[in-house]
Amino acid sequence: MLKRMIAVAATLALTATAAMAAAGSYTIGIGQFAEHGSLDNCRTGFIEGLAEAGLVEGDNLTVIYQNAQADMGVAQQIAAQFAAKPVDLMVGIATPMAQACYNAAGDIPTIFTAVSDPVSAGFADADGKAVGEVTGTSDALPVAAQLATIRAMLPDAKKIGTLYTTSEVNSLSTIETYKSLAPDYGFEIVESGISTAADIPLALDALLGKVDCLTNLTDNTVVSALALVLDKANAAGKPVFGSEIEQVKLGCVAAEGLDYVALGRQTGLMAAKVLVIDGQGGGLGRQLVSALAAACPEAELTAVGTNSLAANAMLKAGASRAATGENAVVVGCRRADVILGPIGIVMADALLGEITPAMAQAVAQSDARRILIPANRCDTLVVGVSAPIGTLVEQAAAAVLDGCRN
Repeated sequence: MLKRMIAVAATLALTATAAMAAAGSYTIGIGQFAEHGSLDNCRTGFIEGLAEAGLVEGDNLTVIYQNAQADMGVAQQIAAQFAAKPVDLMVGIATPMAQACYNAAGDIPTIFTAVSDPVSAGFADADGKAVGEVTGTSDALPVAAQLATIRAMLPDAKKIGTLYTTSEVNSLSTIETYKSLAPDYGFEIVESGISTAADIPLALDALLGKVDCLTNLTDNTVVSALALVLDKANAAGKPVFGSEIEQVKLGCVAAEGLDYVALGRQTGLMAAKVLVIDGQGGGLGRQLVSALAAACPEAELTAVGTNSLAANAMLKAGASRAATGENAVVVGCRRADVILGPIGIVMADALLGEITPAMAQAVAQSDARRILIPANRCDTLVVGVSAPIGTLVEQAAAAVLDGCRN
């Protein structure tokens, strides 16, 4: 994935861009399903997040952006174009676009954002674990807070209307949440499904006479036609509640929702992936995983151990997946931006022989920036160092984080 990897080989950590060429210049395809404020803000935040992770458009990053204009057929075409180039990473903004990217990606990693229900969308299992080479962020609405706001502003209201696109699984999931919570606030949800934006005028004409107000979901087709929704609702004297701040700016009376710029920024930082490699008992690798997870919680940690004991130790410390073997270190070093580990990682036969000549050579010849922890062991003494290993691990993690953001 468009990722910074940090690998610890015998306590080697390397920040890298797996699935990308070693040249250091990357191309991502950003597909956005519709053109409206929340999704635009998501894209802006995503680019900002990438920049914070050290990937700057026009410098070491090329961004190909396309908008499907709320057309699923166009979304599929966009995703197919990204796959054919191919890009190094696909980014799908909103559920239909993310699904199109994921289905077309093949072995190209996919990141999603502005997806209300990743499980229903097919990106995660029931436990929330990713299904395949996909990860991202959710914009699930704070439905209870929205209902509380509507009740506070409309104390006599009984029925809330909502429009939704029948093909958007994010909307279907959110409607079920509304239905389950509405009775707690004395409301009944009256829904009306549409297939395309062309269905909205008639659907509104039928719906507005049945309800006291409308509330928007994160339904891309409906939000794209918000001006029409507001015109008809205002003419009928029915207030419209939005699902985020941009809709309030356009005329909705209030909204309980997300900061989509912040959501996009978080997604951009998720593109900074972490690979941790360790040997022997995995003790230092375990500490590095913990420190890096604390310093950059947005990063996804992948562990590579020279043995299963080390890999398991890092998994228990917070790594999400693991691998073993010399070749994983060699390949990782070819793709690395930053290499972090004890000074012994550049010395063949260090760590009681677990650093092979191929590993040491890969670290030494990598184009990556190296941050070495001065561990005095294996007949190598670094004078003038007296800090405990825990302090050194924290300093190393901080140095990696600073390097990513500067």
